[in-house]
Amino acid sequence: MGYNQLKLFNKMIDTKRLSLKPLNYEQLLAYTQDKAALDALLGLNATSGYISSDLKEAIEKTMLPALADEKINYLYATLWVVIWKKENKIIGGVSFTGAQDEKGAIEIGYGCDEEFRGMGFMKEAVRGMLEWAKKQPKVYCVKACTHNENIASGKILKHNDFLKINDSGEMSFWKYELKRYACNEGGMVL
Repeated sequence: MGYNQLKLFNKMIDTKRLSLKPLNYEQLLAYTQDKAALDALLGLNATSGYISSDLKEAIEKTMLPALADEKINYLYATLWVVIWKKENKIIGGVSFTGAQDEKGAIEIGYGCDEEFRGMGFMKEAVRGMLEWAKKQPKVYCVKACTHNENIASGKILKHNDFLKINDSGEMSFWKYELKRYACNEGGMVL
């Protein structure tokens, strides 16, 4: 991994209560093998949470191979751990499913350890990621999909101003338009 790629992993997003940190290859691998090992590697207090089989599979089959590719922008390919500053603990994770498509869309996914649900952490984490996405070149919207029985996940998106654009009966599809302004001599234009 080159110097520029190492610098990417020093980046964090800070919100009022949270820090979101993108994991590098070594950290991501540690996470799949032993969550306590990742806590120790990052200098965090241990959590009792576990890694779901779906997340472990996504990390092993998608994220780790992407992190091994020097041409891929790691910030769109890795897991960003959500750290509760007050407790210095990982309470969940947020990720994108890859870099923006030809229309400038990226897709977000997120999850919170069960003991920390209902405290507004994922709402705040998603908001932090949206603020970060607004600053990225050629990213114009963020998409998400939720299972319809997962009412809490839909609420997180609604609270973050996502609009439901489709519903298949089993899944809902959401979109958040990033507003971009550019200055010219006449003032601000959209």
